[in-house]
Amino acid sequence: MKKILLLILLLAMCVLEQQPAGSETQRVIGFIPLDTRPYTYDIPIQLGKLFGAKILYPDMDILTFFREKPKSTALLRSWLLQTAKKCDALVVSAEQLLYGGLIQSREVKISISDRNEIIKTLRTIKKAHPNLKIYASNVLMRNSISAFDNESVFWWKKIQEYSKAYYRAYAKGDIEAKAELKNLTAEIPEKVLNTFLHARKFGYGDKLAFIQLVKDGIIDQLIICQEDSEAEGIQRFEQEELLSMIQKEGLTDKIYMANGAGEAGAELVMRALCPDGSDTKIVWLGENINFSAMYEDRPFVENLKSHMSALNIRETSNADNVICILPPKRKQSDYVMGFSEGYEEYSSEEFEVMSQRISDLVKNGKHVFLLDIEAANGGNPKLLTAVAKKIPILELYGYSAWDTASNSLGTLLAQLLACKNKNSEENKSYTSERILNDCVYQSIVRQKVSEKLKNAGVNVWNIEDTKTAEQLISDTFQENEELLHNIFGDNVPKFQTKLRWPRLFEIKVSL
Repeated sequence: MKKILLLILLLAMCVLEQQPAGSETQRVIGFIPLDTRPYTYDIPIQLGKLFGAKILYPDMDILTFFREKPKSTALLRSWLLQTAKKCDALVVSAEQLLYGGLIQSREVKISISDRNEIIKTLRTIKKAHPNLKIYASNVLMRNSISAFDNESVFWWKKIQEYSKAYYRAYAKGDIEAKAELKNLTAEIPEKVLNTFLHARKFGYGDKLAFIQLVKDGIIDQLIICQEDSEAEGIQRFEQEELLSMIQKEGLTDKIYMANGAGEAGAELVMRALCPDGSDTKIVWLGENINFSAMYEDRPFVENLKSHMSALNIRETSNADNVICILPPKRKQSDYVMGFSEGYEEYSSEEFEVMSQRISDLVKNGKHVFLLDIEAANGGNPKLLTAVAKKIPILELYGYSAWDTASNSLGTLLAQLLACKNKNSEENKSYTSERILNDCVYQSIVRQKVSEKLKNAGVNVWNIEDTKTAEQLISDTFQENEELLHNIFGDNVPKFQTKLRWPRLFEIKVSL
């Protein structure tokens, strides 16, 4: 008997020796993105792989592209049902599942019965796989419509004014706002206004349905994302009702609400993979902490708290991970819409102090992640240049500065979890892509290319000749070679750029 036990022990030891030290079963995540933009489709997949997971995702062929008429959800639902069998968790965008994407959700083309039938898919999956975790995001509609040309941009602005007047009229009883609302209702084409209001009302029903899925144990965590908005806006009424319902049902630990949208896929993929979260220290590089960012309806510190809570990231003073945040000196502005009244730039001396602070943290062994939210839709190259004079820029563990403040925040928090406290070559490559996209492209290259295209009579909101635009982008990057060397030193990465959608926002930068 002793000989048999000894033989079993020896065999077991042989098996263990054949397994790599520290090996663990690779986790599998099924992922349905918000849409096919690089930040909503590619980034969550990249970060999941950086973490070491296997990410299963639908091919773009079965997803709706840009302004396309929504494709039938049958193929996507079939993919989801088949994929669920192979997964440890699912991450699902309600807008993709129901409508075919974020843009399509703003012009509802489905019925209530269609919605109920589609949502049944999630119930079917949970019933068949009760241990499968399901994470979902649902977007609370922005304060206006989509913009695709000069005409729609005009009505986009008018609908924004309508939303603000509606809030002031009915939340504050402002008589002047009621008169303004009446005038705007008469001015805005009936079809434009009715489409906007119907999408809001129908989308609110989505939120109720998904809250019910959380209550019933079908969805394990839900993020309700408030896309582009302002403090005074029609969305405030919807938010108050939803928050009241969430609190009444005792679901505040499972449903989170914050500004943002495009970052939610990356956040939820990492929440599924890293439920324990992380400890993190927050360092503000400027004094203006209590600002509200453009396109957001609450102070940024509230969004910081909400996004960190959703990912179980805890603020701790002695943590190895450090997020350095660059706030606006006074009022946040926008690299796309132009620098607004009240914007004040930091001086070179101030950037010197900031860069020294970042350098000291790095040299003290901290894992530094840089969040640049001084302006919307791009990062400040002067800060990166100042930092690069102190340390090699890729000693930073992460960087983010794209689109809105909460978009940038959520994406950076996801990278913080994905890199697992290691600045690997894969993580450095990802950070390089973010610097090239978020800073060099968004704040400099895009502006120059946009001006050139507009001067040539091109509709930059829906570009017909994308090949010419891509060549302009490549040429303009080359024109800024000196800046690239100032940031990356002698190690400027080789990269390619490609427009995913026919407008300048959606570029894919690949090393």
